[in-house]
Amino acid sequence: MSMEDVLRILGPSDARLTVYFKARDELVWDWRYCAAYGEYMRMPVLFDATAGQVRSTMVQPEQPVSIEASVLP
Repeated sequence: MSMEDVLRILGPSDARLTVYFKARDELVWDWRYCAAYGEYMRMPVLFDATAGQVRSTMVQPEQPVSIEASVLP
């Protein structure tokens, strides 16, 4: 599936969560959503950056941010 297909089906991802991994030539777009049971989830889509084709996808629960972990000493 192409990047254009993904954009047409899912709409644009959150640009702040877009990451490029040079060593793998991999571009990751990430969507956040609320599952039917109320849990916040993330769905990253991993693309071959050169070919512009989907390599893989996954769904994972969004990890809560700990206030203690985000405070610098």
